[in-house]
Amino acid sequence: MRATIITLGILAAMALAVPAGATFMVGEQHFDAGTMRVIQTTTFFFEYVTTMTEDGETSVLKGLFAQNGDRTRVDTDIRGMLGDSEGEDAMFAQIMGYTGVIMKPESDTITLYHVPEKYIILHPEELEGEIPDFMPDIDEISEAAGKPAEGKEPIVTREKIGEEKIDGHPCIIYALTVTIPDEDTLTGKIWVAQDYGDYKPHLKIVATQEDGEELMIEFHNVKVGKPDAIWFNIPEGYVEVKDIMGLFDMGAMTGEG
Repeated sequence: MRATIITLGILAAMALAVPAGATFMVGEQHFDAGTMRVIQTTTFFFEYVTTMTEDGETSVLKGLFAQNGDRTRVDTDIRGMLGDSEGEDAMFAQIMGYTGVIMKPESDTITLYHVPEKYIILHPEELEGEIPDFMPDIDEISEAAGKPAEGKEPIVTREKIGEEKIDGHPCIIYALTVTIPDEDTLTGKIWVAQDYGDYKPHLKIVATQEDGEELMIEFHNVKVGKPDAIWFNIPEGYVEVKDIMGLFDMGAMTGEG
């Protein structure tokens, strides 16, 4: 039982602490410029799939990000990072690994758990000090992505190598190399959409570091403008529970159900 409690704590922390910005950006301004142009509009929607390969191991994160001014929705699916598990651990991984967060002025933070279709409203007065501050600050992300390391202006080369449509959007494919003096060189490709006016979002990014670690990010259903209102409402059929333990079928876990 002690192992089960530890597993629950680890997965809960992961589900609540993965920064949204870390899941859909490379972390280098020239690769991330298209994403930042969309985010800086403050009204947008997109879904993403991030695939990371390191030492022959592949992990996948999925999610979506919607914002309409002071309303934000972030969904994160980290189940593709958790590996194989069985029994109670598998149940925890499914429930805690696929979550959503809704923040809007008229409500305390709403956390969605998509597999059991339940939700918890996090009341600050009840949870102060217990839940980490996991939501990204858009201004901080924008500043970090657009600001090179002090005294280390990157050397950038970009070359058009082709064209391709992604989800019906015409894109120009560029080979991109970014070298920061005395640091790693990042190489890869970006697919720059041509039918979004001046925003030109990157609908696909493939980046490879000198150590061979590869990161691929794919963006789908990108919208610059107000997302549908449904994204900021609790989905139909979801049931409210008061705490984390309310997410689990304790009878099934103990064999008493």
